[in-house]
Amino acid sequence: MLSKLNKQDEESYFEKSTSPPPVEEDEDGIKREPATSFKELGQIIDTTLLKAYLLTNNNALVGSLLRLPNLVHLSEGEKMLTNHKVFFSPPAHDIM
Repeated sequence: MLSKLNKQDEESYFEKSTSPPPVEEDEDGIKREPATSFKELGQIIDTTLLKAYLLTNNNALVGSLLRLPNLVHLSEGEKMLTNHKVFFSPPAHDIM
């Protein structure tokens, strides 16, 4: 029961919309827009992790990241996996 409540609380927390924060300049004078939600931030993190794992040829971590629920940006992830020629097939028991 407790895990179900926590899951519902987490989902409602991510779904809350707030007005986007203003664009800020960093010390180099580059304007950066902050992430507007935790879901967007998660997408940035997961997509960046995928890119880092692919650049370091760490296919074990790529597989671990993609097997678990993740927020990798689908089209970007597909492009990166195709460019690095990384393909995963379903387990043998799923094929029929």
